[in-house]
Amino acid sequence: MTALGDRFQHLRRKLRDKATRAQRSLVMHGVTFAGVNGVLFLINVTTGGAAPWFLIPSAFGAAAVVQHAVHAANRRRAADEVDAAGYLDEERLKLVRGIQKARARLRSYGAIAASLCGALFTINVVTGGAAPWFLIPSGVLGATVAIHAVASADRRTSLVDRLARSGVDWRKIADGASPASARRRALSQRTGGTRRSR
Repeated sequence: MTALGDRFQHLRRKLRDKATRAQRSLVMHGVTFAGVNGVLFLINVTTGGAAPWFLIPSAFGAAAVVQHAVHAANRRRAADEVDAAGYLDEERLKLVRGIQKARARLRSYGAIAASLCGALFTINVVTGGAAPWFLIPSGVLGATVAIHAVASADRRTSLVDRLARSGVDWRKIADGASPASARRRALSQRTGGTRRSR
């Protein structure tokens, strides 16, 4: 195998390892979130708190879990797409990674904005605010997400066009990395590995 091929295979393994670590970290984060919020709930109940104040830290904790989940999903999708693409030279790989990073940034930004809106809504309700003041910052966050989405779409369209001119169809890569295709490919790799070991 050539040096370029070796580097590409190394990157594929690296992306898959990052996806696996991100998924494991997400599970641990979820377990910790559940445990901490269980304790906060018990404290709220046993101290006779009239208002469910535990929902406020829980909302921010949930926002962090959501952001972590989006990060893990981005990692997994990137690894699946590079697997589905087959071999890519450095120039095409750079374009594919550019598309993935632009999409990941938008998804992460959207998750942060949505999570913050949810946390602000929780504060508004728990503190008994008569006016829905959370709508003001939520509107600002929504507007920034929309602006970010337009810029991200322009960036990705440009990269997809350049990739197409190089002879690679991004849609085929994306379709090949769909959950069903990724499961079939993973099963095939495991089966092939088992057969080779025999």
